[in-house]
Amino acid sequence: MYEKIFKKIKKEGLTAEEKDYGLHLLKNFVDSNPIGIPSPWYKKFGQKSFVLLKSPFQNSFFVRKKTLVGALAVLLFISLGESLSLAAKYSLPGDILYPIKIGLNERIESAVTIGLEQKAEIKVKHLDTRLAEAEKLDTANKLDGDRKTEVEIQFKKSIKNTLTHINTLKASGNADNAIKVSSNVETSLQKHKKIVGKILDRTKSESENTKKEKQEDRTGASIQNNTTAESSYSTTSVKFENKAEIKVLESQSLDLENEIDKKTPLFRDIIEKYSF
Repeated sequence: MYEKIFKKIKKEGLTAEEKDYGLHLLKNFVDSNPIGIPSPWYKKFGQKSFVLLKSPFQNSFFVRKKTLVGALAVLLFISLGESLSLAAKYSLPGDILYPIKIGLNERIESAVTIGLEQKAEIKVKHLDTRLAEAEKLDTANKLDGDRKTEVEIQFKKSIKNTLTHINTLKASGNADNAIKVSSNVETSLQKHKKIVGKILDRTKSESENTKKEKQEDRTGASIQNNTTAESSYSTTSVKFENKAEIKVLESQSLDLENEIDKKTPLFRDIIEKYSF
């Protein structure tokens, strides 16, 4: 019975007149609403004249939708970034967030710090953090494999960065500050002396092999520097009246180095081991 009904329905269709009338209505709608010209969302019939109603999507909220979504995305990104940054603060070498700690947090901290001494002290702080991280791993029996390699790499890099900032202080004439920062480095190293020894175990044999080569290089460089200095004395007569003044400055620089060496034996030893 149902099959007969469906077959009958399928045979039903519009007459030619109905089709023409429908096409006529469609053409009239298209002609009155061309593309590119703003048109009302719909027209309400049943009144003497058409009542034009605006689409709700013309509301200013929807017009500014993209801007709002973009702003929310930025706020979400900042919020997530701050959360990751805070979480990374307590990460250790080998953790997934550790690169954020050393590559983002500490770089920002260094960048916003003003003053040569202050920047140098930030490097001392980072060095102390590296040693504290190594101690935590060692206490948890996790200072091995890739983690130990990462600890060694970051420790060496931190020592080098700190030394660079100390040398900058020396070059700028801040001898007292250079001594102060170097002493702070020594204090940190002595405080973590046990873990420093463990970190240096693997680099000891390597440093012994390169120490002799570096010493030879320094001897050659010293001879070359002396020759260069002798030739440059004639061009610096305006600044220095004679070589005696230069020798005085060299003597003062040597005295500074000796004073730092006396106050920072462990720091000096590490510098020699790494051949900086």
